[in-house]
Amino acid sequence: MSDFPLVELHSTSIQIIDGDRGVNYPKKTEFSEQGYCLFLDSSNLTKNGFDFSSKTFISKAVDERMGKGRLQRGDLVMNTRGTIGNIGLYSDNIPFESVRINSGMVIIRGGKDYDTRFLYLFLRSNLFFLQTKNLMSGSVQKQLPVSVIKYVKLPKVNLPTQQKIAAVLSALDAKIELNQRINAELESMAKTLYDYWFVQFAPHKSAGGKMVWNEELKRNVPAGWEVKTLGTVCDIYQPKTISEKEMMSDGKYLVFGANGIVGRYDKFNHVESEIVITCRGASCGNILRTRPNSWITGNAMVIHSTSESISSEFVFQALGWLDIRKVITGSAQPQITRTNLVPLKLLVPPTEILQKFNEFCKPNVEKRLSILRENDQLTELRDWLLPMLMNGQVKVS
Repeated sequence: MSDFPLVELHSTSIQIIDGDRGVNYPKKTEFSEQGYCLFLDSSNLTKNGFDFSSKTFISKAVDERMGKGRLQRGDLVMNTRGTIGNIGLYSDNIPFESVRINSGMVIIRGGKDYDTRFLYLFLRSNLFFLQTKNLMSGSVQKQLPVSVIKYVKLPKVNLPTQQKIAAVLSALDAKIELNQRINAELESMAKTLYDYWFVQFAPHKSAGGKMVWNEELKRNVPAGWEVKTLGTVCDIYQPKTISEKEMMSDGKYLVFGANGIVGRYDKFNHVESEIVITCRGASCGNILRTRPNSWITGNAMVIHSTSESISSEFVFQALGWLDIRKVITGSAQPQITRTNLVPLKLLVPPTEILQKFNEFCKPNVEKRLSILRENDQLTELRDWLLPMLMNGQVKVS
């Protein structure tokens, strides 16, 4: 039982703000990899805040014609479709000055009676999610409308106590965020290594290796290297989507994927992560890696290397240098199919070079996975403490 009284969100000074969904909403052709304003999609929000490993932008002109939906520092952003409830805090540490939400998100702007970080912690907790499920009459949750969010009850706590609770839990968040930055650096190192070896061909050139013109790629490449299609070196498949009830019946699981629709990961029985490409919706074309033994959405395509010498890390980096978005079809509903992906061309070096690359990358991959496991433990600790602090079961002095 809570020691704090509860109050419905709509009766506080907190604002819930939708994005612009009208005629001014950006068209597919108006999105780009660089630009004036970062346009968020579902992949940019996780359980532990923002993730900017993939980014989409709009121009200043498109941004200025739009109405509501622009972020202010201190705003919270929440997914209301797909991966419902994933949330990020637009703090001073976020390196983008102009940011907008897409049509499947809302902005939650703290008022004078709520500390932003306290509110951020509450909105990520089961105290919030259990209420939204109950308010939606137990139906399979596909969307989280404002009409539901505004009736959620939150603890009415004085500001000094809110700030003390936030300070305790924010220390854990700070460690999680530091680990995320370390992993981002490790990702960057792997990308730089791939670029140096397989895009610039620097080691080959410095050793006096011969370069030859490749007609398929329309560029000079090292002599003896082969061009192979993605379909010849990888198994490409789309998982079967299952219901939330089926997923829960299998016990503990890791949720992964676009739009929060979960698919059964049942084709390969091992502990490695898999490469996936989101193949529907606003995040279509994003290239991501799962956690080991993850569930993978039916809205993503799994790219699994079938070659002993071609590692998952090599394929992931190679895909990052391809323009995956060029194979997207459909205007009203963007999608990528297996047929589109199979003929994509990869430049593959001899086996001995692949082995050296794999040896360089192995410690990097293991470190990234170790950090992810540590973040899981920190998240569990935070989520265990959070309801007790917010219910007043554990006091802060």
